[in-house]
Amino acid sequence: MNENSILSTVTAIISETLDIDKVSLTQDTAVKDVREWDSAAHALIASLIEKNFGTRFSMAEIVAFKRIGDIVDCLKRKLA
Repeated sequence: MNENSILSTVTAIISETLDIDKVSLTQDTAVKDVREWDSAAHALIASLIEKNFGTRFSMAEIVAFKRIGDIVDCLKRKLA
């Protein structure tokens, strides 16, 4: 799976979970800049991404997700 496919899937999951416009999400979008993205949403998003991609994140990885690009980069490593 290439980076654009991963990004598209991740942004779709985030958009649907937070009920926000997918177009506004990029790799550079910071978690702290999305008003709807609180700690509960962070855990839910990580869980939904794990389920969708058939992988698992460590707690350290989840805590390190500060922007959408961090999630994409982690998935690229796991799916390589």
